[in-house]
Amino acid sequence: MDSSKGRTRATIAGVVVLVVAIAVVIVVLVTHEGNDPKVAGSNAKLTSAERHGAQLFSSTCSSCHTLKASKSTGDVGPNLDYVQPTVSQITHVIATGSRSSTAQMPAGLLTGPAAADVAAYVNKVADRRNID
Repeated sequence: MDSSKGRTRATIAGVVVLVVAIAVVIVVLVTHEGNDPKVAGSNAKLTSAERHGAQLFSSTCSSCHTLKASKSTGDVGPNLDYVQPTVSQITHVIATGSRSSTAQMPAGLLTGPAAADVAAYVNKVADRRNID
């Protein structure tokens, strides 16, 4: 009887270990899925500052600008995938604003680190290969 109790305990311990391992894998997959640093339509991986820039772009810029990585299709401002602006160009336009015959972007929509994060994000993901 002692050997059967030992086998039963070993079987129970094995099942417990297996259930815990499966639970850990599920938690890791679910947590990772919501925080995936890859960008839609891109193979780019984002830093935390660039992820913050993506959030700010979505709430501040996406209604006017097209940027496939953000799934934005604004048509008031330029298509940023086509323009592929540099970080310095982006920060300059955010700071000073921009006027065209059809639209006006006010100066200072974002400032400091927020503007820098958006500039880093747009610069990283803007890509002419994303133009349909």
